[in-house]
Amino acid sequence: MSFVRWSRARQMWLLIVVCITLFAAALLLSAKPSATAAQVKQALMNSVDSGPYRVQTQGRLNLSRALDEIRRLV
Repeated sequence: MSFVRWSRARQMWLLIVVCITLFAAALLLSAKPSATAAQVKQALMNSVDSGPYRVQTQGRLNLSRALDEIRRLV
């Protein structure tokens, strides 16, 4: 695969991840409209399921746990 195609594929993957994260943040804010951006971020980061994933958090997003976490924080 050429560098240009790989780069485009990576950009598309990044766009998908950003959209999923924005959706998750919107869901948390709809559950607790008074939450701050910092609280939403903390809830998302604290709700990650650990595993051998090649991402910064070393896990994957768990929306159910994120909702529980935002309710606990706010």
